Amino acid sequence: MITEHKIQISNLKPYTKYYYCIGDTKDTLAGVDTSHYFVTAPVKGTEMPIRIWALGDAGYAIADQRNVRNAYYKYIGSKHTNFWLILGDNAYSDGKDDEYQIGMFENMFENMLAKSSVWATPGNHDIRKYRDLPYTAPYYSIYDMPQKAECGGIASNNPGYYSFDYGNVHVISLETNHTPRYDTSAMAEWLKKDLAANKSRWTLAFMHHPPYSKGSHNADDTTGEDLRCTETRKYLVPILEKGGVDFVITGHSHVYERSYMIHGQYDSSGTFLDEPHIVNAQISGRRDSNEVYVKNPKDQNYPNYGTVYNVMGCSGFIESTIYWVKQPNNLITNSMMYTYSNKNLGSMLIEVNKDTLTARFIDKNAIVRDYYTIIKDETKQITLIKAKLNKDLHVGISENQSENHTKLSIYPNPAINKLSIDYNVEHKEKVVIEILNTQGNVVNTVLNQTQSAGQYSAEISCNDMPNGVYVVSVKIGRNVTTKQLVIKE
Repeated sequence: MITEHKIQISNLKPYTKYYYCIGDTKDTLAGVDTSHYFVTAPVKGTEMPIRIWALGDAGYAIADQRNVRNAYYKYIGSKHTNFWLILGDNAYSDGKDDEYQIGMFENMFENMLAKSSVWATPGNHDIRKYRDLPYTAPYYSIYDMPQKAECGGIASNNPGYYSFDYGNVHVISLETNHTPRYDTSAMAEWLKKDLAANKSRWTLAFMHHPPYSKGSHNADDTTGEDLRCTETRKYLVPILEKGGVDFVITGHSHVYERSYMIHGQYDSSGTFLDEPHIVNAQISGRRDSNEVYVKNPKDQNYPNYGTVYNVMGCSGFIESTIYWVKQPNNLITNSMMYTYSNKNLGSMLIEVNKDTLTARFIDKNAIVRDYYTIIKDETKQITLIKAKLNKDLHVGISENQSENHTKLSIYPNPAINKLSIDYNVEHKEKVVIEILNTQGNVVNTVLNQTQSAGQYSAEISCNDMPNGVYVVSVKIGRNVTTKQLVIKE
């Protein structure tokens, strides 16, 4: 018996609602009602409101997944969702056909599937049982993606990765599991051509493995499953950014994470700097703070600079996060992520209208937990955040970690011949005390050892240190505290 069918319909009008039913000459299986319809895509380049729903790692077939679904339905109300993106791990735990039935179709997303097109990317669990022959996985028979450029873009001739156009939005799906990710791979070469040919105002990309994450997966790891994250960041992100991609959304890590608008960060998170990696001075991206992100496609120095990276692997399950830490050794004031959470299940609503894109993270109670706006404005000059030193900056506390401030004092300050550093250790921890110059270089490692709980004082000579401004950095376990130091003769 045939269980999958593909039907090609021609001569449809653009952006038109069509009602349908499914069956044969004897029986109707579905339809003949107002809930079974689809709306065709508008003419390429059309400026109009577009609503996109994104879910990651949602295929658990459990109540939390339904709660996330219901919360989105409640939030969106009667407004039509033009299309939706599923970010991989759509059926746990092996991507088998029966797992897809309960993870996607039965008492799950059938109402949305009946009226809105879904665009998919495979996750590691979608092909887990089929790694030796990934294209035999049920994923590749359930979803029939436009590898021949049937919906716009450049033909990939591969069912794993593709692109399509919808109005003034160009969407790219990359396959980061079994497809080579190197910058000379077939997928990378196709991506370069697709972006070069793209003339849409907005460009979105989605894939399973996040180039940046400190959630249930660590994108800084260079072995095992997370090597896919590292290679995506190293080889594919430069291509995406060179092509002016505005927004990248992924799954895999079972948390919510959202970067600043950044550019050029292709190494590990420890090398991240305010300057040059954060683009323009709009920190939060939020309208209520007057800090929307701005991109200028025609800027002379930074044409179309800036991409926001979202991890949305929390649409069915949540896991502990590692933590994002600011990098005092680099004298920066921001970590790579503007916000992150391992407390809220949810999904994302992305709305595009003319020169404005707004993304909202909607939790399972229909509460907006995070949002930001990007505006394309050819009159704005794009700048990079200037690296600056925050005095007495305490960094390194994660959401699920109890705050443990280091009681740090340095004296005298300004110092002349000697400097004393007093601090306390609440639990047995490794302690690293360093003095850095204003370029972020370590000029003196005062201490690097494990110490028991207690009060400590370190005394050092300043005679060999030139006059000027320095930073004292005290790292106890995962917590870092810095204080500004001035040395005079």
